[in-house]
Amino acid sequence: MDCRSIVAWNIQHGGGRKNRCRRILNKLEEFDADVLIITEFRNNAAGTTIKSCLAGLGYEISHPATGERANSVLIASREPIRKAYPLDESVADQRHLWVVEFGWGKLCAVYMPLDTAKLPYWIAMNRAANQENGPDIFIGDFNTGNNHIDLAEGATRFIASDHFDAFGRSRVKDVWRYRNPTAREYTWFSTRAKNGFRLDQVFAADHFIESVTSCEYLHDTRLAGLSDHSALRVEWRIPSNRLIAVVPEETTRTRQVIYAIQDPLRPDLVKIGKDSMATATSPGV
Repeated sequence: MDCRSIVAWNIQHGGGRKNRCRRILNKLEEFDADVLIITEFRNNAAGTTIKSCLAGLGYEISHPATGERANSVLIASREPIRKAYPLDESVADQRHLWVVEFGWGKLCAVYMPLDTAKLPYWIAMNRAANQENGPDIFIGDFNTGNNHIDLAEGATRFIASDHFDAFGRSRVKDVWRYRNPTAREYTWFSTRAKNGFRLDQVFAADHFIESVTSCEYLHDTRLAGLSDHSALRVEWRIPSNRLIAVVPEETTRTRQVIYAIQDPLRPDLVKIGKDSMATATSPGV
């Protein structure tokens, strides 16, 4: 069996000013995850720095095409991304639900909007979750939870909680709740109102849930002021019969990235180029 780790983290409005962005980058490197899901990613100057640094660490990168001020999702992977595309072409804004395919399955990065704006995206996710060829993992900032156990007593109730509950009765299940059926942990906490909400989740198909070895919230990212969200880390073992063979790179190649190309036919996908140590110059995006 092969082991994998995913960390999902809302970095709060693109990472902010230079000092906080630098601390966020240090934390992303410290995670040492196979896959990173960054929510509230912004495709601006800070976002370019984040992409460049992650590429220098050997990650391939995919994200929807967005404006500089739009919060979205970024997926960074240390293994090849075979395909990348929006979950559902029918929704108005593709930046909220982004799918990538790996040798071991499909993953959907989630960044739900607030209030009733999230409803069309919940409908799209529930539809995908009930399809046999839908994503195996949905992970990110759902901005929703169960109204009985995923928020502090007296806190404002979630909009679309019924969609959230229905999602967990589909082909995928709430991994953290599956392992912690009665526990309360909050990934976002209001210091003013003194209440919290579990907004960041991972849902997975049964064959993934059974192979999960750990699923935990990393609250230090929030308590240290790097972001207003805690991070979520999941680790699991992939049975060898679920792995699709990927042709390995030439042994002379390094993980140093020296360029990024946006495919003119696929503006939604940033292609990261790699070069050999003999010809590598300096990393950049």
